[in-house]
Amino acid sequence: MEKVAEEDDGIEGLGGELGWFAPGVMVPEFQQVADNSQLGEISELFRSDFGWHILQVLDRRIQDETEETKRNKIRQQLQEQKKTEVLELWQRRLRDEAFVKIQPPYTSR
Repeated sequence: MEKVAEEDDGIEGLGGELGWFAPGVMVPEFQQVADNSQLGEISELFRSDFGWHILQVLDRRIQDETEETKRNKIRQQLQEQKKTEVLELWQRRLRDEAFVKIQPPYTSR
């Protein structure tokens, strides 16, 4: 996780701060510069598909504990729980609707 500031018209209202982002979220060129930058260091000018950039890594952290991430984790857990419930209900219905006739073993004479 990295917290990055950048000069960008799209985030001008945030003072150029991009906030925290997880590895692999940004385009490869941006991610590489962020990964290779020291804390507080201002990068050289570089280009990505989104234009030209200069960035400064303000901080790094190992675990993402933002509110958005917590909500996403909870949402994912609830979706998994719901999928499990739906699967169990479907299996129960299949068993209830199944007709099984047990016949004596076939013997040849």
